[in-house]
Amino acid sequence: MTQQLQNIYYVGEGQPYSSVNSVLSTIKSIIDSGDFSLPDDTHPDGGNVNIVIVGGGAHQPFRIPDSLTPPIAAEGKRLVIRRLEYQSNGQLESSTLPIITSTAPGAEDVPIELKTIGVNIGNNNPNVTIRGLRIQDTVMGIIAGFGSNNLEIDRNFITNARNVQIYAHDLEGAYITNNVVVGGEYGIVLKHCKKIRAYHNTVFVDGSTALSEQAKAGVIIQGERFFNNSSASTTFFLGNLVYTIGAPALIVYREDIDQERLVSDYNDLYSPDGVVVQVRQDNAQLPEDSDEIIQQNFTSLTDWMDYTHLATDSDVAIDQHSISVHPVFIFNISNIGIGESSILDLTSIDNSPLLSKVPSWYADPDTVYIPTDFDELIISRDSLLKLRETPFTAIGANDGPSYNGFFGQDIFTSPVLFDPERSCDVDPLKVIANQNVNMSYPMINAGYFWSYERPYYLYGKKWAAQLGFLARTTFRLPGRIVKSSSVQVRVNGKLIDDENWDIIGNDFIVYHRSTGIASYEDEVEISCEVAGWNDQGFYHSPATYIFKIKDGKTDFVLPDSYQSSGPVVITDDRVSLLNPIDVVNREFVVEYDEQRQENVIKFDCKDNLISNSIFNLSRTFKTPKYWETDVVDENNPTVFMAGTPYAYYGDYCVAIKVDGNAGWIGSPKVNLNEKTCLTFSWHARLPEGLTDDTGAVTSLDANYKIKFYDHNKDELLDSYSGSFTMYDSGYRRYFCTIGNDEITPGDNIYEAESAPLVNLGNLGTIPSGAVSAQLVIEAIQNTRMTDGSFMLLDAVQAERDSRPSYFHPDLSFDGMTVECESSEDGYFVDKRLNISSVFNENPNGFLYITDMPASLWGGPTTYETTTLHEYRWPIGRMTILPWARLHGKDKLHQRVYVEEEIGRPLDIIAPFNNPKLATEVSMTPGVLHVPQYSGHVEGVNFRVIDQHGNPYSLRNFVVSAFEENGQFPGWLSKRYFGAKEQLGTTVYGKLNSNGSISLEYIPPSTEGISVITNVPVPQTTVPNTEDSVDSISFVKTPYRVSLENNGNITIIGESGLFQPVHGTTPISGEYIPESVNNKTVVSLEYPPVFGSVELIRNGVVFSETQSDPQADEFFVDYPHGQLVLQQGLAVDVPVEVKYLPKYAYPDPDDPTTIIIHNNHVFGNYDGPIKIDYDAEVFLEIRVEQPLTGELVGTFPVILQNPQLSNVENSSLALEF
Repeated sequence: MTQQLQNIYYVGEGQPYSSVNSVLSTIKSIIDSGDFSLPDDTHPDGGNVNIVIVGGGAHQPFRIPDSLTPPIAAEGKRLVIRRLEYQSNGQLESSTLPIITSTAPGAEDVPIELKTIGVNIGNNNPNVTIRGLRIQDTVMGIIAGFGSNNLEIDRNFITNARNVQIYAHDLEGAYITNNVVVGGEYGIVLKHCKKIRAYHNTVFVDGSTALSEQAKAGVIIQGERFFNNSSASTTFFLGNLVYTIGAPALIVYREDIDQERLVSDYNDLYSPDGVVVQVRQDNAQLPEDSDEIIQQNFTSLTDWMDYTHLATDSDVAIDQHSISVHPVFIFNISNIGIGESSILDLTSIDNSPLLSKVPSWYADPDTVYIPTDFDELIISRDSLLKLRETPFTAIGANDGPSYNGFFGQDIFTSPVLFDPERSCDVDPLKVIANQNVNMSYPMINAGYFWSYERPYYLYGKKWAAQLGFLARTTFRLPGRIVKSSSVQVRVNGKLIDDENWDIIGNDFIVYHRSTGIASYEDEVEISCEVAGWNDQGFYHSPATYIFKIKDGKTDFVLPDSYQSSGPVVITDDRVSLLNPIDVVNREFVVEYDEQRQENVIKFDCKDNLISNSIFNLSRTFKTPKYWETDVVDENNPTVFMAGTPYAYYGDYCVAIKVDGNAGWIGSPKVNLNEKTCLTFSWHARLPEGLTDDTGAVTSLDANYKIKFYDHNKDELLDSYSGSFTMYDSGYRRYFCTIGNDEITPGDNIYEAESAPLVNLGNLGTIPSGAVSAQLVIEAIQNTRMTDGSFMLLDAVQAERDSRPSYFHPDLSFDGMTVECESSEDGYFVDKRLNISSVFNENPNGFLYITDMPASLWGGPTTYETTTLHEYRWPIGRMTILPWARLHGKDKLHQRVYVEEEIGRPLDIIAPFNNPKLATEVSMTPGVLHVPQYSGHVEGVNFRVIDQHGNPYSLRNFVVSAFEENGQFPGWLSKRYFGAKEQLGTTVYGKLNSNGSISLEYIPPSTEGISVITNVPVPQTTVPNTEDSVDSISFVKTPYRVSLENNGNITIIGESGLFQPVHGTTPISGEYIPESVNNKTVVSLEYPPVFGSVELIRNGVVFSETQSDPQADEFFVDYPHGQLVLQQGLAVDVPVEVKYLPKYAYPDPDDPTTIIIHNNHVFGNYDGPIKIDYDAEVFLEIRVEQPLTGELVGTFPVILQNPQLSNVENSSLALEF
């Protein structure tokens, strides 16, 4: 049933809701249901979702749950939280102002951490408006985090938050208008925000209510910070009053000024005897208040004006129309004997020099000061909803006097002094002073982490580029170039700088970098002079060389800053999520070239010599680039591009007509090497549903041809040809080989399960004089075929070998990216606060980073592309994200060698001939049973012995926890003298003198293991023992289900009751054994309940055994539901069996699938269910070996079902 979000939710005394938090919970539950509708567009505000606080009074602080508003924002609507500004008769509500405060009624029942922030907009909450509220007596007033874009904070009164009044970071669109901001350490702080728009705010910071008892800054503004920000936004700071005592009024950053990103004017920047404007540098390794980070202080507004100009008009100085004077209506009242305090008194504003100083842009917009994305009507009224004067209005939030204060309230900098009833012992702020905003950049250790159940690596300083940027191609020249002559190099006709090429002997080297080289088919033209010799001596003659990139040798060299401490991650953005998994598992290795002193990326397979082998490049999406086709009539082509539904690899393939207008296509030419063989392979199929005049066509023949070309690119008469058969059941891979030697393909041909291999044989030797070859695929003309019928061609490969390797596309210079570590510091400086600013109350081993849509940074708008799954978002990978995703179809696998190389011992050490070898590793307990996170840890001990039975002592070890599906496996902890020395999914060190190591294991929580779903729909049926059938369904689990005791599965269904997962009445019957794999086996209808099986043969009662059965014994294979009798026992004698059946159990062949007999478990129930089970992860220990590399032992860990009461702890009790 569709649930309706309301246009207005009322909060307050006598209203439907008592708190803002209760409304937010209601909205979240509606959105989480997945079936909801937004308010109709016909509402006066266009259908926003409004939370309206009626009347005055004190209200508890509130927080918007992370990622609540994207469904609202996606429809162009907003979540607006505001006061009731107008009565039902249209009159202004001028006497009430709701107060959001940590001391509101019920404060004693609210956890302190929920009262530190008055209004917490959270992360990934775009299109939020906070309007007309008073927030006071918290640590932070209003904060908005990562991705809460298009934020509007308008006409609020934020006072005496001990740390910061308004704080927004890492978002796009910060519209801060008409706010009165008083007290604390900081007034307004906008860090790493794009499109800052701050107009007509009043900011007064004197330090009297600050945590540190001193003011830090009135306003801090800093634009967005990307790794390579090519389209930075402009910050507008206009018409603001900033009055500070003992702190800079305004702090800006040098990078924003140098890039001309700041428009600041018509302000009153006043700091008596202090700094008016401070310019700082972006330096993450220094505290924000250190002298080194401060580049320049301006105590004079005039000096500041001389420093730079407006970003929108270079003829206007920065703050050219601003002033620096006392505003008059803010004054100190400490002389009445109540301590240091100041008051904002609007009755005296008529005498203020701030009046009539700012153009009324709402009446006459000026593009120098009003950007196109800003609605100037927002500043048509001041903070008290008074229409601003024209043609000029006042600096600050108020444009005229008020004899009723701020909607009936006064604003002091120290209101606690005027509240004699307030008790200090209930002030929550005194115990949370350490939670204030730290204005310095945090540093985070670089390394591996998990988030959303995926592995990542956080680099200290990530270096990232397209693969082509690393490419270096070397051409061997027939003559030596005269370096002193004029040498010009062009790539595809465009002249490139000499820093992008080099000459070493007869080698000419091109560094691809940013030269525009995009393919192995691109041409390099070298115009130069070469040295020669004749009777008269040396001479120079002009020469021109033209090469294709494929004519040279291309290497991929990592930058000099590369650090091997972090992984190299290569992403192929041509891979589609739909591609078969067995064709995308390509590997690479990073090797160090000692001769050239450089790190080189080498790919595992032979080079694919076919350019555009997966047809991802096309000519206006008509025919593939670099390929020859017979297109004559563009309106009726015989060869054309086909999209994703037909493709085998990537997004596109080629369609070739097979009707009466049959087509052909020829590959780019491949250079030959007479010393090696050449193997061509291609994938082809028929689409389903082809017909001819006789009916359906399921198979069809086509021709292939290998053409040869000489040095002049002329076709030779010699060629090889043949035919192959295609089918509509799927792609097949066809291959043929040519070479000058006898070719014996052998048995080790690589075949993918998704495309069976078809060997077309060895065609013969390479003709004399041939220097290149071309593969041509020809459809056979067939007039009987229905017009428009076509075949499909994809994934073509040519490689210098006698047999095909797994298919891999040609390397792409601009379709692949490389990420690596470039800092040896070992930590990441979070300058953009996109990690440290987000906390997870129950991280359970995962670093929590909000998964944000890539579209927020101008990336792809597809739903699957985010900051944590940067699918086909190379710009984000290279310029925005500081981490790298390690696994996925689009990721190449890095192969790392771990075996030791044994060198000759030093002379002073006696050589050893019989080193100790680790031969056995054991774990105590043998199988670790732990409850799914129950608040305690479990001890485990590993012991290693050598070939003589002695302890394998003082050797290096690594212990890792892993889960076969890539889920979070839990923590391992290693202690040293009682203190935790290591905590992670991997720990390492040396075995002790007893050859052992004791660790602690902390399991993952049940929330990530359980399955919550509806009753699954049956997918098949099987006969049962009641001459009927059972309805069978299948449920996938995130973790592997333990096969021990069939996973101890429980299912909670209707009214929180347990569904029956096993029978209560035994099944009994007579069974005939059968011989299976030399075993005498009895197969049951269901897997049996543990310990429930009884077996009688010839009147003899057999007993169950846990090992190989002897006479009168049987072994139960519980996962498969089989009873195993003594080998050789006659199979013609029936046995009587009685057992209790299991109705929910793991599939023994796929333990991530639970098989459920619906008719027994659910009956007629079809509602929601919760499935718990024993999950299985593994602990792996690797111990170094002097000769063979390492000894590996893998041991299971059973994460026990939390619903069962008989949780069995390990018998091992270890104290560390």
